[in-house]
Amino acid sequence: MKINIVISACFLIALLSCKKNEGLTSKTMNNHKNMVKTESVVYHPTETTYTYTYTYNDNNLIERMDNDDGTSSSFIFTYFQNFIVQQYYDQGGIPRLTDTLFLDSAGIVVSDHWADHVIQYTYDNDGYRITEVNKKGNDILERFINTIENGNYVKAVHEEYEGGEGETQEITFITDKLNSVAWNQKGQPYFGKSDVNIIDLIDYRGCAGIYRTDTYTYVYNQDGLVSQINISTDRKSVV
Repeated sequence: MKINIVISACFLIALLSCKKNEGLTSKTMNNHKNMVKTESVVYHPTETTYTYTYTYNDNNLIERMDNDDGTSSSFIFTYFQNFIVQQYYDQGGIPRLTDTLFLDSAGIVVSDHWADHVIQYTYDNDGYRITEVNKKGNDILERFINTIENGNYVKAVHEEYEGGEGETQEITFITDKLNSVAWNQKGQPYFGKSDVNIIDLIDYRGCAGIYRTDTYTYVYNQDGLVSQINISTDRKSVV
């Protein structure tokens, strides 16, 4: 299942253009111009730290994302004019799942093809992602519907069509703190605009009420940018 608004990273950079059908081959790790960014996420109460390292090519596009989340897995990105290939490698370096992201004329993802699934995306006139529909064949498995206010994704309604009733994520933001990591796009600007501000907390609401609250705190580097995100989870008893 692909999760919609969980915190993630999109840097407001445009996809580069290239000649039709010409691939943009990623360069080696040694040829970068100091374009390596490291972020860590700490989940409580287990105090498990997940560190994500993003390596960029000379066009400021992510070419590699390494996950130190207990698996040491990674993703490699290869860019073409009309699509992007995202290859997942397991902790043994063996290629596994491959995503193919198809782009519209503006360089924004309109569909994500993986295994026998297709996720379709739609955007509003301002470039914010408003719907995601996960299909397997002709069957809809799940749907996300986003509400955007003041440049932030303040609500995500998750509807499940198999094995569940879905939930609603209600997101509160720290309005005087700009989003320097844009985590909710996983560092991929081709998924539309990211939140203007950083998240304060997320309430997860099911049919019986709020059953979980994630509260976010941040560590900043010397430039005042977020270098670490701490997430404290409070699970509630609902009847």
